[in-house]
Order: sequence, then structure tokens, then C-alpha cells
Amino acid sequence: MIREAGFGPRLIREYNELNILRFIKNEGPISRAELAKRYRLSKAAVSEIIADLLGQGYIREIGVGNSTALGGRKPILLEFNPKAGYAIGMEIKRDHATIALGDLNANIHKKEEINFNKGAPLRIVLEMIFSVIDDFMQTRWVKNAKPVGIGVAIPGLINYQEGKIQESDTLKGWQGFPLRDAFEEKYGIDTVIENDVKALTLAECRFGNGKDVDQMIYLWIGDGLGAGIIINGELYRGVSAAAGEIGYYEPGWFVTRGKEFRLIY
Repeated sequence: MIREAGFGPRLIREYNELNILRFIKNEGPISRAELAKRYRLSKAAVSEIIADLLGQGYIREIGVGNSTALGGRKPILLEFNPKAGYAIGMEIKRDHATIALGDLNANIHKKEEINFNKGAPLRIVLEMIFSVIDDFMQTRWVKNAKPVGIGVAIPGLINYQEGKIQESDTLKGWQGFPLRDAFEEKYGIDTVIENDVKALTLAECRFGNGKDVDQMIYLWIGDGLGAGIIINGELYRGVSAAAGEIGYYEPGWFVTRGKEFRLIY
């Protein structure tokens, strides 16, 4: 809760709403009365925020809890609704792409891999990806959910301001193409283009073995060498957004998609 001077009522309301939603997500099921007690807001303020979150579909009432030792009416319990929103994520490699549909709890509901020839025209690859996303959009719960965003993980240096691939040894023909704009114009959903190793680093930091640490280096070995760096819980990109880039294999090295190394001459 914030009440500091300098914050307007609207900002305070948004801040409290976001934190109550986070509280329900992490601590629920929980009652309105318990929320007010633990979050130190008035019952009236909590009830107003809860009504708004219920209206938006981000939380739901799931039944009743136990009465207090003094008796009285049993409280209605609230829980987070992960299917109130959805996100689509994908990783694009030189000859295949994996596309996934997830909910607000990062649960994967659908995943599909498409294969294409190395050096396939960008337009053909995008049409294949769009076809998979179109299929995902037909999922019943997705039709009633709010889109959170689309994430695209790509090997190479990314121009984050323009949403383009700046340089990539893997997808040479994609350099300079406005990839973010292509997705946003097609679906009207905010899209983020991210380096694949940095995306893996963020995932490990948020949901994997790194979720309890503030400093971390994630080393990735595939058809190149790369690393992601977490400092004070945040992804470090560096001045040129190339922090963690190590290199591409010299001729003679071959890596299978099963992450098996072989030295060939």
C-alpha cells in the first residue's frame, strides 16, 4: 500500500489494484476481510478493487471459507484466474520454429513445432507461424481472454527500439526486417522481439533455478555460444545490447538439435 505525498489518487488506486492482484495470485484463495487485514487497506477500499478485478475477469469467487472462532457468516474466497489472459511465445531457428500458447500463470496449453528449409523465404516462414497462431486463437478460453503479448526469440543481435534483427548468422535473410511490426499489424497485440539466449535467461530467472537469486549468468551452448547476465534481478544488456554474446562456431564444429557435440573435419 502507498499513501506517500506526491502520488495522485489514480496512481495510488492502480498501484493498490496491481498489488492486490499479485497478492491474490501468490497467496490465494483468500477472503476480502483477510486481504484488507494483511494488505492494510479499509474493507471498503478492498471491496471496490475486488469488484473491479472481478469485472475484468482477473479473479473469481470459488466458494466459502471457514468462519472465525466467533462464528458469523462464512467468507467468500477469491483466487486468481490464469485464463483471464493469454500470451504467445515462439523461438525461431534456422530450419524450425516452436510456437506456444500460455496463460497468466505461464502454463503452456498448446505447443507446435513447424519445420522449413534452411534459407526459406521469410514470407513463407511467417505465413506458417501465422497459421499456427490463428489456430491457437480458436481455442475456446482464448476467445474470452485478453491478449497480454507476443514474444519472439531470435538468435542474433536485436534492435530493441525498432523490433528488428540487427545481425544474425543463423537467419541472415531476416536482417533489417520489421519483425515486430509484422506481428502487431497482423494481430494488434504488443510484441517483443528478444535475443534467444536473453529470453532463456529471463525464463530461468523468473521460473527456473534462478528465481531465488539476484545475480546470475546463464551459459547457452548450441549452434553458437552465448550468455545471459542477471544483475540485481534485472537482465543486463550492455551499451550496445550485446552483453553476453560470445560467438559462433568455427568451421569443423557441428551441433545436433539434440545438443550433442561432434567435431568433424
